[in-house]
Formats: sequence, structure tokens, C-alpha cells
Amino acid sequence: MRLSRLFAAFGLGTLLIIEPAIAAPFLSVDIQQSASNPVETGFQALAEADFAGKTYTTTEGDVTASISNYSNTGRTADFPPDSGAFTYGQLLEDYVFLINSTGRIHLTLSGPGIHANQDYQVTLYAYWANANTEGTATGDSTFFSFDPSSDTTGSTGSVFIPDAPGQPTSNDQYAYTGVWRSDTASLEIDAYTLKAGNPRFAFINGFEISQAPEPSVSLFAAGAVTLLLHRGRRAH
Repeated sequence: MRLSRLFAAFGLGTLLIIEPAIAAPFLSVDIQQSASNPVETGFQALAEADFAGKTYTTTEGDVTASISNYSNTGRTADFPPDSGAFTYGQLLEDYVFLINSTGRIHLTLSGPGIHANQDYQVTLYAYWANANTEGTATGDSTFFSFDPSSDTTGSTGSVFIPDAPGQPTSNDQYAYTGVWRSDTASLEIDAYTLKAGNPRFAFINGFEISQAPEPSVSLFAAGAVTLLLHRGRRAH
């Protein structure tokens, strides 16, 4: 009788926990003005000379990244240094940008490593130290925004750049992570910037892609505590 009550208590104390399983990126790309520029540790370079299409070998298969509809690339001496939990200073040094009242930078990820009708998680890094002093008056906030394009569907979101960006405290502070899918083997994402309510500058410093998180199920046996306490009482 005591044993059956104990197992009943154990069962009542068992929790079913469903949480996303975080997948590591299978491709991390640092956009570069020149192939000779330093690349962030753990990332691969995509220099302007390769914007028409560069193919990367990944664990999911080959992925070709291309960038179109942009004005130029650049580098900033004001990129934030690594400090504490922030280690992506080098990633934020080089960028591709578009100066246009309505235009958008177009990023395409395609190839055997991208499968139709499958969700992918894409993180886009966007930072520019002068974002709020170029084009409009200082004091305006800037949102580097990202939308799905063409046959791609999914998230829409932004990276917020305050008037004085300051030192980032984490690697994702100037990043937006969304989930996208396409009915073709090609993910297409547009980047633009809302500045004082008007599209003006579009920026991308780099990006990462991984399988979209899927729910994982785990059991937390809170009843095990009951079991241990019971055994402890019997020992005394």
C-alpha cells in the first residue's frame, strides 16, 4: 500500500515540458567589402566581388548566397570592440548598404542545402554607428527591417538602432531572427530601413541560417524529489 501511494505521488509530480530544440547554424556569413578584410571567428566571408553568387559547403548541402539591389559596401572604424558577452565586433565592421527612398537590398539563399516547404531560422545582423546622423537629423531612431520576398513567406521584423548605439552587451543586440520558408528551393529576404518613418538606408553586416527549432518533449520527474525525501525519512 505504501509503495503504491509512493508511485502515485511520483506520477502526480511528473511534468511534461515542451520547448524548442535550438539548432546550431549550418551557415554563418560575414559580409565583407574586400576578400582581404578580417572575418569574424566562426563565419565565412562573402565579399562584394562574390555578391552575384558564392556557394558554401554545409552539413545540409551546398548553399549559394547572393546579394542584389544595393548601392555599395563599406567599413566603419566605429564598430564596437568585443567586450564581455559581446564577441561579434568584427562582424559589425563591414556592411552592404542601399541608399534609396523606397528600395530594398535583396538576399537570396538557394541550392541543394535549401529545401522547399521547410522552415529555416535566419538571423540577420544590422549595425551602423552613423545610422542616426546620416540623411536626417540626429535624434531619430532607426529600424533596420526585414521582410520575406517573392515565393518566401514568414517573419517580418526589425533591428532597432538608438540615437547613441553604445557598446552592445550581447551578440544578438543588433540582430533579428526570423523563420522563413519557400515553396521553392530558395529563400529570398529583403532588407530596408525605416528612419523617421521613411525608408532611407538598408544595411546588412552578416547572417546565419539554421533549421527552424522544433518542439522537443522532456519529462521532469518532480516526483523524484518525493521519492528521495521518503527514503530519507525511512533512513532516520
